[in-house]
Amino acid sequence: QALDRTGAFFESLDITPMTKSYKMLLLLGMIARGRFPGQIELGELTAAFAQQARRSTWLRDDVGERIDNPDGLARLLVENPIRAWQGGAGTGGTPYFAFHDQVFETRIEVPPNLHDAVTTLTREICEWRLAQYVERLQGERGHAARILCNVSHNSSGNPILFLPDRGRHPGIPEGWTPIVVDGDRYEANFVKIAINVVRQEGIEENVLPTILRRWFGAEAGASGQPAQQALFELASEAYHARPLGGDLGPALWAEYQRAQIPGLWGVRYLENLWRQGFIWEGSHMFLLVTLDKEGMQAAHQYADRFLSADHFQWQSQNRTAQDSKVGRALKDHERLGIQVHLFVRRSAKTQRSKAAPFVYCGDVSFDGWEGDKPITVRWKLPVPIPADSSFFVSAPPESQPKP
Repeated sequence: QALDRTGAFFESLDITPMTKSYKMLLLLGMIARGRFPGQIELGELTAAFAQQARRSTWLRDDVGERIDNPDGLARLLVENPIRAWQGGAGTGGTPYFAFHDQVFETRIEVPPNLHDAVTTLTREICEWRLAQYVERLQGERGHAARILCNVSHNSSGNPILFLPDRGRHPGIPEGWTPIVVDGDRYEANFVKIAINVVRQEGIEENVLPTILRRWFGAEAGASGQPAQQALFELASEAYHARPLGGDLGPALWAEYQRAQIPGLWGVRYLENLWRQGFIWEGSHMFLLVTLDKEGMQAAHQYADRFLSADHFQWQSQNRTAQDSKVGRALKDHERLGIQVHLFVRRSAKTQRSKAAPFVYCGDVSFDGWEGDKPITVRWKLPVPIPADSSFFVSAPPESQPKP
């Protein structure tokens, strides 16, 4: 119904030209403040825009120094993109927005019962356009979004990585480049046709053979081995490297950084999309849960906890209804062929203030729910969590899940 009612706007949003990220950041800021569809005062919109732009270095750099100057940023937004949205530039001349008396507002007629659906669809398109833009920006600045390397060996018999042809794959970096391997930071030397050295900053030891043998075994890169490849995916300021081929599925109770998780199931990692705690990609649903909500916005402090060693309580986003597309998919995921992957961590940061990894708790199955907007779902784990798990703070788990 939302698509039928507002399809022309969605089509315009899908194709409107983007020379900067501003159009999408503006709408995402409006959505984040719960003002879409509706109206928002310029000062609040400016603050919301800046918050969205600080999501990554690429977006911060795209806005420039005015991101820390509210008055200057407000003037920038009025000139671009508010003037473009107001004048129908890039939307076929149709002004879907208006700006007057320092208030930016939608001109889309949306019945109250369709507000949530229109907001969800708008957010999805904006995030997708923004992800496309950042990928294009990375390419223009000499950074390929993904680099697929073949594992081979050098004259000494040590495994190395051969790069794809630079002529057909532009954007492959040259020289020392930051990378992340299994959650640890390194720098890799991208030479003309290969990556031959990986080291920790300030240490001369080449750890590339050690990494490749850990991934592919003692005979990594040797002649006669099955095809072995490593994929480098650009996320934030570094390439995240992971192996392809062989039995590389997730290990139960193993720790994974956020950027590593989608690749375990062959799903593409897009930083802007994977900042959420709930991601649905095709036949895969990912629940990325942080138990300690301290410091999070109130809207994100969901009632997530272990009810027992093999039952987990998870709460959806506030806008999710049982009878929505997401709600029905959660309940009927097994019948629909959707796998639900549960990842849990105690807190968002480590003691060194770095992003904490998530622990893979298995593919869970629906075991009941209650409530609406939000929904509280009980999931059954395939294997009870270990008795010494730090997920239980003070008391042992109950033997049965709470009703």
